[in-house]
Amino acid sequence: MFLRSVQGKYPSADTSTHLAKGRLPAVVKAVAGSVRRGTRILDYGCGRLETMLAMWEHFSKQGATYLPYDPFWGWGHTSAMGGSFNTPTFKQLATGPVDIVLCSNVINVIRDEDIRMGVLENIQSVLAPQGGKAFFTVYEGSAADRKKGPRETKPGCWQNFWPRRAYYPEIQSTFSVRPKEIGPVFYVEVGK
Repeated sequence: MFLRSVQGKYPSADTSTHLAKGRLPAVVKAVAGSVRRGTRILDYGCGRLETMLAMWEHFSKQGATYLPYDPFWGWGHTSAMGGSFNTPTFKQLATGPVDIVLCSNVINVIRDEDIRMGVLENIQSVLAPQGGKAFFTVYEGSAADRKKGPRETKPGCWQNFWPRRAYYPEIQSTFSVRPKEIGPVFYVEVGK
């Protein structure tokens, strides 16, 4: 299971993006070549229910096991898959590592480095040690956003507005490999 309990000041309900109906996050295209029947996929910080359900349907059609997890949903919210929201995922994680972790627009909304590092350590702790892949996306914002720097964009919403490569040192120190890029997505592959 996860090594650390990590929860920052800003809940994902306030920082999650709302996708247009029928659209999946950009990370889905990047993982397409890695998903096969039987692949176990953890979506760390899955965010809004409608996005989670679309992802679950997409990966289920491919014969993969999709495991949504969001620390801000906690134990009290009901899951479309039965029980408390994170319970089915915790049960699956207890049976062994996952092949793929998706971490889409999560680390960019975490202000504190120690909490970001906790998220990365949690991802590493459940990832298959030989060939496991973790895929990340971050919202970089516009040039004007980046010039203004990290800030609370509205009450309850934080954005770092950093270019994706600004996260590479933290990711590299956790996974001991340099991230690779596929378009707007970056990833690490362990044990290869």
